[in-house]
Amino acid sequence: MQNLKDFTVGGVNFNAITIPKLFNQLTNRNNQTKGYVTVSGASGVVESHNSKLIKKAHNESLYTVPDGMPIVWIGKSLKLQIERCYGPDLMKYFIAKSSGTDYKHFFYGGKPEIAPLLKQKVEEKYGNVNIVGTYTPPFRPLNSDEETELIDLVNEVKPDFFWVGISCPKQELFMNEMIGKLNVKYMFGVGYAFDVLSGNAVNAPKFIQQIGMEWFYRMIKDPLRLTQRYLYIVPKFILIFLKDKFKR
Repeated sequence: MQNLKDFTVGGVNFNAITIPKLFNQLTNRNNQTKGYVTVSGASGVVESHNSKLIKKAHNESLYTVPDGMPIVWIGKSLKLQIERCYGPDLMKYFIAKSSGTDYKHFFYGGKPEIAPLLKQKVEEKYGNVNIVGTYTPPFRPLNSDEETELIDLVNEVKPDFFWVGISCPKQELFMNEMIGKLNVKYMFGVGYAFDVLSGNAVNAPKFIQQIGMEWFYRMIKDPLRLTQRYLYIVPKFILIFLKDKFKR
């Protein structure tokens, strides 16, 4: 079931929402929906502009929340009540709020050592969190045997919150394909959050995040992997935004 979206950037439909409001809506006892949440920013818009399948994955989500400040600024320019739903912050909030409850979490993604380390760090910091499983996928699509193994593993434990920590747009395509096969309530594509919460990566300083320059901070920290990516995404996103603006 899709939720009504509030505004569109480059063909991607976004929700104007805050993390606490998202948690309250998804955990409302009267809410019987099932679906996935995409946590997206400029890169998601650019990837969606280049691929109908990726755009479909975003727009068939239950919620698509703004992970980047440029999306937030666009929402604010439309007079919407909106805040950044940064992946690591979203994941931390949901884990903290579910501590001591019967909500069940499952961690899917990361390098071979990351998901178990994430489980350990979360249990150390937040105490009584019900983590019912972890799974580290290969750096390629799952083959039929691996998909069956994952389905059997997940459907046995029936997690409420299934966290996907692989890169954009792989995680959006994965959730779009698997939401109908897995016995989960909600899936979240949070990518980088696995590295941050496991202690394998450090967030950019708050002021860097607030001025929308986190991409530059991360590029400086990991130039070999990220320079080419961001030098393509940033100008491409600006062009998409300007095209949208002149259409209005």
